[in-house]
Amino acid sequence: MRPVLVVDVLALARALLAAQADERGAVARRLIAEAQDADLYRQGCGNSHPFLGDGTIAARCLLTRPPAEPGPDSPDHLDAMAVAARELGGWLRLAGC
Repeated sequence: MRPVLVVDVLALARALLAAQADERGAVARRLIAEAQDADLYRQGCGNSHPFLGDGTIAARCLLTRPPAEPGPDSPDHLDAMAVAARELGGWLRLAGC
């Protein structure tokens, strides 16, 4: 997967807002894995995957057509951001980054 930027964390959190709170971890792991698959496709084919994006988490998440981002004082948004950060951190540790 391409390097993770702050925009990726924010896009993942925004995509997670569409999921039930107890499903967000699984949804985040799926989106991260799909971004990885898209990057492998991009490396092999030289262009973006038609359904999964360009290998960035932000591109993958924006393809889900996430809801509008709420204000920073939304407890639900803060929960989604925490899940996004936790799952990305876990993936980066497993990947040896």
